[in-house]
Amino acid sequence: MKIAFWSNVHGQTGTTSNILAVSLLTAILKNDVALLQSHFTLNNLSAPLIGMDILPDSFRDTGIDALMRDFKSKPLNEDIVKTDAIAVPGLNQRFDLYIGTGKNNELDYERDMLAAHRPIIKSIDEFHDFTFVDVRSGYRSVSQSIIEDSDVVVVCLDQNTLVIDRYFKKPVKSNNIYYIIGNYDESSKYSIRNLIKKYPEFKNRIGMICHNSEFMDALNDGRAAQFMLKNSDCSKDSSNYEFIQSVKSCMRLLGIERG
Repeated sequence: MKIAFWSNVHGQTGTTSNILAVSLLTAILKNDVALLQSHFTLNNLSAPLIGMDILPDSFRDTGIDALMRDFKSKPLNEDIVKTDAIAVPGLNQRFDLYIGTGKNNELDYERDMLAAHRPIIKSIDEFHDFTFVDVRSGYRSVSQSIIEDSDVVVVCLDQNTLVIDRYFKKPVKSNNIYYIIGNYDESSKYSIRNLIKKYPEFKNRIGMICHNSEFMDALNDGRAAQFMLKNSDCSKDSSNYEFIQSVKSCMRLLGIERG
């Protein structure tokens, strides 16, 4: 299943933290998971998972650039798809990370992605239960093409109604679209219940992921996987219980079942 996480605005709605929380817990629940990004920035997913902003030389021949190179020369079989990934430590080979591009020319990268993303993502998905794509925010051609080709589209929003209003003036097109409110503040006037009243499109299609300072610290420290492993079955008296339950609720909304 190909699941795209996207937002109409950059850096505000928690798209990357949302996709990391959902994809990590999906892998912990014994599913084979792949995670990649379409952004023209290097490694904004790798740092929270493996603690490296600058990757060692041993990782340089991996990720989206390696996949695009291999796609041009030969069919993408399981061995290639697995070799081009970084297995995130601690998850029993169930979580494959495909790092972002190292290209210097954005136009060249977007042209290559537009031509190759469908067969590449299809090949990745063939050898995983779930393929999560962190899609670049906004309405670029590559982003819209990935969205159109995904089985499920998650639009990441926040409790700022200006952002939501702006989105509904130009909604993305998908036959299977859901919404996640990231960094959710339950004390806000704009609770899920009130947002559904204001925006009927949300009914039966909206979830939220609670703000959690420990998880945000784990992202900054490169220990997101360790945090989720430690807390995936935390008890009700844990300070992380509501956060984990909100992630699980979003997984049920998206149709992600236990493997």
